[in-house]
Order: sequence, then structure tokens, then C-alpha cells
Amino acid sequence: MSTPSSGSSGAAPPRRLVDRLFEKFEARHHALANRGIQFVAIPFLMWSGFALARSLPEPALLAAIPGVDWAVAVAAAISLGYAVLSWRIGAAMAVLSLVLIGVAAFYAGNEALPLWQPALVFLALAMLLWLVGRRIEGRPRLLGEMAFDLLIGPAWLLAQVLRLARISY
Repeated sequence: MSTPSSGSSGAAPPRRLVDRLFEKFEARHHALANRGIQFVAIPFLMWSGFALARSLPEPALLAAIPGVDWAVAVAAAISLGYAVLSWRIGAAMAVLSLVLIGVAAFYAGNEALPLWQPALVFLALAMLLWLVGRRIEGRPRLLGEMAFDLLIGPAWLLAQVLRLARISY
């Protein structure tokens, strides 16, 4: 029998915040079809967000720093926020963000079509997929739950990819 002073109380070690957030996300996304939809909709939402941010006019502060626009600033903030939860997820988000911003930059080079137009198309497609996923789950969501899903969804997706690559987060 263990004593309180021995330090082995038999209780499970405290779970990390990131694990608790993912459990909360997964509880609302338990259908396999919806999880598949998340793997498509989340990158579309992210790309359209970065593309729309890249389309915004730059203030003098951002314009003074070469290579930095709204998309890069947003990507840095999101990556740092995720790094607080897990440095590997933060690093994965930085890499993914750079790839998505690179794709947006490629599209921005197309003079025939302004970047904000395909960004809105992909945003609409992603939102449609997201609504289909909500319908599959069969229960309405509160606005706070939807905001939580938009913030945690990309981190959850990256955690799934890291798990597939057998990299702990």
C-alpha cells in the first residue's frame, strides 16, 4: 500500500491542455465521414484565409518589413499560439502556413484573376463542406463551439498528420 508521502497516489498524470482541447474537438467530430471532411475543409479554409489576408492593403508598419504582409503576420501569430500548446504543432503550422502562403503568392501572380476571387470561391466551398459535416453529426452547434472548432481544427489536423508520421506532439 502506498502512502501519501511516497508520491504514487495511483491517479493518472495530468493531461496536457492540448490533449484536453483535442478531446473536446473530437467529441463533436466523432463521425468518420465528418473527420474526412475536416481533412479537406480545414486546409481550404486556411488557404482562403491566408489568400484574403494577403489581398488586404498593407499598413506602413508591415510594408517596412520586406516579405511581411498580413498573411505572414497572421501565420506567425497562429504558429506562435499553437507553439504554446505544443512546439511541434506550432512548427508544423509554420511549415503548412508557408506552403499555403506560397500557393496564394502563386495565384496572386495571375494578372487575369485577382487573388481575392479564388479565395472567396474556396472559402465558400470549405464552408459548404463544413456545413455538410455539421449535418452529418446531427446536432446544431452554438456560436462559441463553432469559434472553438475554427481555432482548434487546424491544430487537430496537424496532430493527426504528426501521429500518422509517428511524431509525438
